[in-house]
Amino acid sequence: MNSSPSPRVWATAGPPGFGTDRPGDPRDILDRFSSLPLRCTPGSTWHYSSPGYLLTAWIIERVSAQGYADSLTERVLRPLGTTSTCVGEAPSEPVAHGYRAGRRVDTAEFAALPGPGDLWSTVDDLALHTAAFNAGHLLTPRSREAMTAPHVPLDGAMAAGGCGYFLGTLTGHAARFHSGDNPVYQSFLAWPPHLDATVALLCNDEETHIEALLRQLIPAAMQG
Repeated sequence: MNSSPSPRVWATAGPPGFGTDRPGDPRDILDRFSSLPLRCTPGSTWHYSSPGYLLTAWIIERVSAQGYADSLTERVLRPLGTTSTCVGEAPSEPVAHGYRAGRRVDTAEFAALPGPGDLWSTVDDLALHTAAFNAGHLLTPRSREAMTAPHVPLDGAMAAGGCGYFLGTLTGHAARFHSGDNPVYQSFLAWPPHLDATVALLCNDEETHIEALLRQLIPAAMQG
């Protein structure tokens, strides 16, 4: 993995025939995904897997006996008070349209995939989520430690991978972070401990340079 803090996670993680603009039925994707040979011996190495999040959503549905969106809303979003965040299809209120090469592109189908690409939110709610995570309101101490512990060594700005977070540096400062890309959308969420501040970026242009924005935001936050 390169040193960029914003990997395009679907670039090499989809099954044959998968297209991000028209991903298809979630169950069909899982069927194709499960029919592929193992990429490596389990436990021997690590690769980012967006289909793995799709599988996780399916497991949650089986265990909770309710839809993934309902389970996430009842167990996470509603208790945290994230009133501007929802799961599944696009919300009824206006949302930002995506752009590619200066032209509007509508790719709503990708948001129908439970798990990897179906969360609609705002920077305020992302900051609320981070504060709740840090305060121990979201997970047990053991689970929170597992998410932020370095489980696998990586290279460059991504020094290590946790469970749902990357651990490393942003503009030379220690931080935990994670990016998220849907077609024509980019997002980035980070928490530099020494700043005790949330860095949340939501972009509706796939050509936006996330690293360039971070090089402006982090120093500005330190001066503030």
